[in-house]
Formats: sequence, structure tokens, C-alpha cells
Amino acid sequence: MFPLAVQFFTPEEGIEKKLIDFVENPDESSQVPRNSAPCDDQMAVTQPRNQPPVGELDCAKALLHQLGGGTLARHLRALLRLPEDAAGVEEEEADLAEVYLLFCSNVLTLFEEVVKKLERDATTSADLYAIMDSFLKRLIKRRDDKLYGYLTRRKLQLLSPHDTNRVRQEFTAFLDTAIGYVRKWFNFSDDNWHFHVKPLCLTSGKISYDDMEKMIEKLHLVDRLNLSMDELYDECVTANGVLGHLKGRQDWPSKGTAEKWVEVLRGRAADLPNILAVVSFVLSIPSSTGIGQPTKSANPSHPSTNSTRSAVRHPPEGPTGPMPGGTTTSTTNLKRLEVEQ
Repeated sequence: MFPLAVQFFTPEEGIEKKLIDFVENPDESSQVPRNSAPCDDQMAVTQPRNQPPVGELDCAKALLHQLGGGTLARHLRALLRLPEDAAGVEEEEADLAEVYLLFCSNVLTLFEEVVKKLERDATTSADLYAIMDSFLKRLIKRRDDKLYGYLTRRKLQLLSPHDTNRVRQEFTAFLDTAIGYVRKWFNFSDDNWHFHVKPLCLTSGKISYDDMEKMIEKLHLVDRLNLSMDELYDECVTANGVLGHLKGRQDWPSKGTAEKWVEVLRGRAADLPNILAVVSFVLSIPSSTGIGQPTKSANPSHPSTNSTRSAVRHPPEGPTGPMPGGTTTSTTNLKRLEVEQ
């Protein structure tokens, strides 16, 4: 079963998500759809070797969950080569195990933070690039500075030089693997359309006409949205005047991207028609297709009824891009962007 859902932006309410209908799949089985749990242990088996995950967001979430999710205990046991009954472990081995655990406790905090950001209901397609770019830079900085955590460093000083060097190499290899994976499956180049829409986050406290122009050209929006680029310049001047007052408010930094644009456009939408068109288009694209995630049948006679999943739920799990049998207004926008690029 696939939910037919839409996401759109209005200057009054911000981002809205509506469930329209369900589409039954006559060939549906009791198995969970493949993309419904991208962070499952079977991901490495079901994902083709040379084919990236369907969506960049979910590829990132898959990596983060796999490195810091429910399988961590098993991986740690294998890494530390501890027996199932570890009661008889020597003191030296226990100290070594503690170093690994302290490192995991420290570094996986980064993974937990970025997963929460990616899964927030307020996260928009304009936020994705900045979130992933910040995460990558933090990983690289820790690797280059050989920062494995304060407590980890203290404990490393108690190990033999041989063990200290070996453990440091393994920690660096861990960070290298994470950095390489993120770089491989998330496009950090200027070619990524997420890079061009990030100015809509308003983190700088202003909106640049040059940034808007590059964004519009990248997404081919002039003809599609019937924009007037000359009028857009005047609208950017007006919007920046509004932002000058809004960014001084105490609650402004805590607002999400959509909330900020609601404040900018409130009562001024008629004066900013071109900006409204661009913002509405970009924010109608979900950060993932969790909004159109396939779910098991709700038919009482269907064998999968007892494990029915919520149709529209958060945090989203589906990949960014069209899902077979599922549809969103923003999925259509995204598909057009990918084809035209």
C-alpha cells in the first residue's frame, strides 16, 4: 500500500503535509518494503554494490544508524574480540575495551546529533546541504586533530606504546571510513542542487539577489514559475529590510527555515510574488520521501494487517526522490530537477 500525499508551502501556515488517498498494490506481500528500513542490517545485502542509495539524505542516515545504531554492541564485541562470557577478561584487556567504548561514546555523539537534525519535522530540502557539510567538516577536524575524546586520551596514556599506536590507527581508520562513505554517497560539489538552495535557510540574516539568481538558473525556474528577474531584485531589497528587523528578535535564531519565511512573507506576500513563488517551490520538496513511504496494507483480510505501519509519519525514513507507486507534489518537482540537470 502506498499513501498518496502532498507537501506544500503557504505564507500563512508554512509547510503543510496532507494525506489524499491510499493506493493498493495487488502484488503486496507481508514483507516490509525494501526502502522502508534503510538502516536495517540487511541494507548491505539488498543494496547493489555499485549503486548509491536512492536518496542522499537516507544514505547519510543509513551510515549514521549503522555506525551508531542498535547493532553497535555486536560490532564492538567483534572489534574487541571479547567472548560472550567476558567475566574472565584480563585487566589489561578490560582497559583496552574501555578505551574503545570511550571513543565510541565520544564520536557517536556527532552521529546522534546529525541524525536528530535530519529527522526533525522542521528540516527542509534547503537545510540538507548545510547539515551534511557541517557534519563532514567536524569529522575531518577530529581526524586531523587526532581528537578522540578527553577521557579516551586520558585512558590511552595508561596503555603500552604499542597498544596506544595501534588503537590510534584504528580510530583514525574509523573516521576515514565514515568520511569516505559520506563523501561517496552525498554530493558536496556545486553541482548538487541542494548547494544552491541553501541560502533560503536565511542563516546569514539576508537574502542575496545573486544567490537567488544562481538558484533560479540552476533549477530552471524563470519560465516554469513565470518569474520577473528585474522585479525580483526590488523584492530582495524589500525582504532584506524586513529581515533587518526580524533577525534582532530573540526567538529568531531558534526558528526553522519555513518559520522564518512565514515571518518574512506574513502580510507581504502580495508585495513579494517572485520570492514567494521560489520559496514555495523549494519548500514543497520534502527532505525525504518519508511523506510518501510505502506501508503495509490496512485491509483486515491482508496477511500483513497485524504489522501495519503509519502512512505519514516522522521522522521520515524514505529516500529523497520518487517512490514506486507513491506520489507527492514535491516528488514531481524533484524528478523534473534531476531530469533537467
